[in-house]
Amino acid sequence: MKRLTGINSNFQIFGWLNFFSSLLILIFVKEADFIDKLIAMFAINAGYFIYYFLIGKMI
Repeated sequence: MKRLTGINSNFQIFGWLNFFSSLLILIFVKEADFIDKLIAMFAINAGYFIYYFLIGKMI
């Protein structure tokens, strides 16, 4: 097995970004329902994922 340290470190950064943005949504968005917050967190996660695969692979 070859170690994929670069991919893992990139995903770790995106994981922390997703975690902090999800925390900010949960703490600061007061007028939305919990389901709306889940949809927003899913959209943020999908955005990071698309960014990594479309732009991160080109660089």
